[in-house]
This record gives sequence, structure tokens and C-alpha cells, in this order.
Amino acid sequence: MRISLIRRSSELWNPCVELVRQKYASSYGADVMPRPDAFLAGFMDETPGGSLKVDACAGLTFGSERPFFSERYLDETVEAAISRVSGVQADRRRIIEVGALASGKGGAGSEIIRLTPLVTWCLGMQYILCTATAALVTVFSRLSIPFTPIQAAERERLDPSDQDRWGSYYESGPRTGVISLKDIALLFANSTGRYSFADPEVTLLVGDHRPQSQSAAG
Repeated sequence: MRISLIRRSSELWNPCVELVRQKYASSYGADVMPRPDAFLAGFMDETPGGSLKVDACAGLTFGSERPFFSERYLDETVEAAISRVSGVQADRRRIIEVGALASGKGGAGSEIIRLTPLVTWCLGMQYILCTATAALVTVFSRLSIPFTPIQAAERERLDPSDQDRWGSYYESGPRTGVISLKDIALLFANSTGRYSFADPEVTLLVGDHRPQSQSAAG
């Protein structure tokens, strides 16, 4: 299994979108259209030199002036919530939202979940914002991913026209919270020797500088 950062220009973008749509439809009867900035995707070669099949993916949205999707579930901005629960002032540009998680093959989803904090740390992020179901929170705990819940995600926070599109998703106990990437030492330790990054490109972050080129594969 290979894992790559997929941009909108990639031929693998639409397969990622379709995998998410199919997974949410089959699991919750939902009709959703993911719109992240990028996907972290795991895929395999069906045949040597043949087409690639996306086995799992997670959507990534970088911090900007526009609201994160999951912020609609909070009573404040995510950086204000982080400051309130941790006492640390958070930089919005160092926060990334992870959502639209989907897997079409056993084991592939766990690899994406395990690797996402490591890759986002490599991208210069300090916090992950996500909305996790009760089942996903259990996976986080098993993989030593330090998820801090902030607030229950409620259907009523959606626009009325969108509420029915999510099917039974809100019956799965979703909660919105954050993962502090400075607290993933145990995840790093448990992942030692598990991944190989091919041709990594590293940018030293100085002051307010954000990396202009980001690549990840494993």
C-alpha cells in the first residue's frame, strides 16, 4: 500500500471523492460532497503498470480566513477553543481540518488514520481539527492518537437544507475536537520502522512563513 498527498489536479482526486460519497451513503444513507484542499490517500496497483485504486482517504483543509466545516459545531473559533481548553494561544495557520474519512478495504483506513497526524506534523501543522464518531474515537485511543473532544456535533448546526442529506450520521455520536501534534510522541514511537518516505522535500519554517511546496508518500 502506498500513501500520497492528492491535489485537485490529480487523476486520483475524483476516485477519492467517490470513495467518500459511497462510504457515507452505505454507512449512513448520507449524500455528501467533500470539498477539502487535498486528500491523503492510500492506494495500490491493481496490475503492474496498471491503474491505481484508492483504498482509503482522508480530506485535508488548511487554515485560512474561511471557516472550517467542523467549526459550525463549536460556539467559538477553533483557535479560541484550543486556547480555552489548553491555555495555549493557537495560530490558525497551523491548524488543519481532517474529515471525509473513508475506506474501501480492510486495514487501509487504519493506516490512513495512523499516518495522518504524522504527515500533518511534517506539513508544519500544530493541531488537527476533526469531528469523530464514537467508533473513530475508539480507534484513536487504540492507535495512541490524543484526541481532545470539545463539543458534541449536532445536526441542528447545519443549514436546514443540508440536515436531511446526512442521513443517520448524527446517530453515531460525533464530537468535534482537536489533536495536538506536539503530543504524538507515542504515535511516533509506535510507528518507527513502519513507513518509508520517498524523496521528501523539507522546508524550514521561520516566523510566519508557510511551506510553499508539500509532498508526502510512503
